[in-house]
Amino acid sequence: MYRGREALARNFYDYDMLAKKSETDKAIIFVIFSEIAVSHVKILHSFKDYLEKNLTELDFKIIQQENKLTPQQYSDLASRKERVLQKLINMSLDYFPRACWYYDELVEGVQKFINNFKLENENTDSIVTTVLQRFDRDCENTKVKNSLSIQHLLKICITKD
Repeated sequence: MYRGREALARNFYDYDMLAKKSETDKAIIFVIFSEIAVSHVKILHSFKDYLEKNLTELDFKIIQQENKLTPQQYSDLASRKERVLQKLINMSLDYFPRACWYYDELVEGVQKFINNFKLENENTDSIVTTVLQRFDRDCENTKVKNSLSIQHLLKICITKD
C-alpha cells in the first residue's frame, strides 16, 4: 500500500499530459497538486524538485494571453502559486521510496517476530541479540535495512524498559 505522499507522486503523472495542453492548464494542475503535497508532513525529494521546477517556470504572461481565466481567477491563481511555492521550498524531505518499502516490511517483520518471542522472561540484551540474529541475513545486503531494523528494535526496547 502506498503512503499518501508516494501515491500523490505516482498519480500525478496521470495528469501530466493535461498539463501540456496550455500554460493555464499547467498552472492549475501544478498549483493544485502542490497544495495537496504541502498538506503532508514530508515530500519525496524528486517530486518536490519536479513541482518546484514547474511552478517556477510558469509564465503568467502567457496565461494572461490565453484568456481562459477571469481577472479574479488569474490573480487568485498567481497568489496561490506564490504561497504554495514558499511552503513547498520549506517542506521536509522524505526518504528514498524504496527505503519506505523496506521500512514498512522490516517494521512488520521485526514486530511479528518480537510478538511471537517470549518477552516477559527476557532482558533487553537477549531480545536485541535474538532479533539481530534473526534479521542478520535480511540486513546484510543494505545499510538502509540494517539501520531501519535497528532503529525499530531500539524503539521497542525503550518502550519495554
